[in-house]
Amino acid sequence: MNLYLFNPEARRGRAKKLEPKIKQYLIDLGATGEFINLAKKGDAGKAIKEAKKKGTDTLVAIGGDGLLYQIIQEIAHEKINLGVIPIGHSNLLAHFLGIDSWQTGCESLVKGYVAKISLGVVGGRYFTSSVEIESRERNKKKMLGLIPIPSAIQYLPATVIINSENGKLKLQSNIASISVISSSLIKKVSGKEDDGNEDEELSIFIKSKPLHSKKRAKEELTVLRGNSLEIKSESVFYIKADGEPAGKTPIKISIDKQCLRVIAPQKDLDIDKT
Repeated sequence: MNLYLFNPEARRGRAKKLEPKIKQYLIDLGATGEFINLAKKGDAGKAIKEAKKKGTDTLVAIGGDGLLYQIIQEIAHEKINLGVIPIGHSNLLAHFLGIDSWQTGCESLVKGYVAKISLGVVGGRYFTSSVEIESRERNKKKMLGLIPIPSAIQYLPATVIINSENGKLKLQSNIASISVISSSLIKKVSGKEDDGNEDEELSIFIKSKPLHSKKRAKEELTVLRGNSLEIKSESVFYIKADGEPAGKTPIKISIDKQCLRVIAPQKDLDIDKT
């Protein structure tokens, strides 16, 4: 049975107007199930826990990346399929799966396929696409309480330890930011053991202090790949995973392979039909 979790506050509350259209379209498709309106904070957590107790086989997120991020934390490694009906702003996972509209998300529930995907793990929490590590909190200060005041770039000493199939690399530098991007993490649902290919690696982009002391010298960009990394620093670096706050340094980032079952609409994702 499908359990639909609808976030009416997606798109700053404009999602409310879509609720009757989505419900009717699901009925027309024959994609029946229980529909829960997440009107209050904490409703999503309660609904997910109750669904796991009941043995629900498909959870459908109707909202943005914030709702997906919350659901993924609870159902990774569970025998629960995740459906995605995107109505948020960025909808990163939906785009990755080839779901370009809420209509496509609905249709994938009856015509789609199940894929196992790997997830990134940062500080014990899952992420689907990227992690941003910065030496400052963006736009924390605001002029007149409204207009963000850009913060000056800070270069703080940090140690980055990257593990890969080729061994361990230790990098020490004055760093402004680090971006960690998960590669194409969709794997074919075949029942076979993971082959450990390079698609399961993380791409790591490190912005560090320019080698030259000129005022307009460009910061250095180092691009690396690895299976996991650890970041240590005496000063604080702030972490965001899929746009959501995810703690501070020291932090470890890794990959949890094929731990989430998602419903996708396209054959070219190299997945098997449900």
